[in-house]
Amino acid sequence: MAHQQAAPTDNVFLNPSDKFWNLYIVDAEKHDKIRLERWKGDTDGILIFTGLFAAAVATFLVSTIPSLSPDTGDETVALLSQIFAVLGNQTGQNVQSTDPLLHAFKPSPSTVWVNSLWVSSLILSLVSALAATLVQQWSRVYSQGTQRRGSPNIRGPVYAALAHGVDRFHMEGAILSVVSLLHVAVMLFFAGFLVLLWSTNPVVAIVSSTLTATGACVTWASVPYPSWHPGPHIAHL
Repeated sequence: MAHQQAAPTDNVFLNPSDKFWNLYIVDAEKHDKIRLERWKGDTDGILIFTGLFAAAVATFLVSTIPSLSPDTGDETVALLSQIFAVLGNQTGQNVQSTDPLLHAFKPSPSTVWVNSLWVSSLILSLVSALAATLVQQWSRVYSQGTQRRGSPNIRGPVYAALAHGVDRFHMEGAILSVVSLLHVAVMLFFAGFLVLLWSTNPVVAIVSSTLTATGACVTWASVPYPSWHPGPHIAHL
């Protein structure tokens, strides 16, 4: 019976550097799989929340933006008052009419503040959505670049260059910046909402301010909670 040699279990590398780059690629792919999934989850959450939040802010703006310009109904009443005054003077009647159109329309300070804060909030939320979309696009480009076909000594340096570029760009910090920008947008919305309430009803404003302040404190205190309390399985390491 012919003697059969066992097939080698290790890959045969034609280039001496292939083994090194193959080990690097295998380890980098494991790390990137977790990192890309985390980026996708974060950006998907940002896009979903931003869509709902921007729709809510836009709904409020639709009802408050008209208050920045003169009411067409008031202008009609003013014109009719002028016509009545002219006709009364022609018939010999002493009709006095105060023309509101002679006075330039000026919205109240609270109206200006509310609309300014809400417009800023809407703009920042849309910028956050755009930034999250760009992060997803960059992630796809990075994933496609690292999955190029070729020998390890060709893929490895390209993979290392792309990974270095991502680290140098601080992609993790970019995602945190997008989240922080979205937090600022939410704060601006609540600030405008409280200004509106304080100009309408102080009692409702006090209750809303208390709840908003409590929610803000709980939210900001909960952000670093996972790093403060890593859990028993990590604390004993």
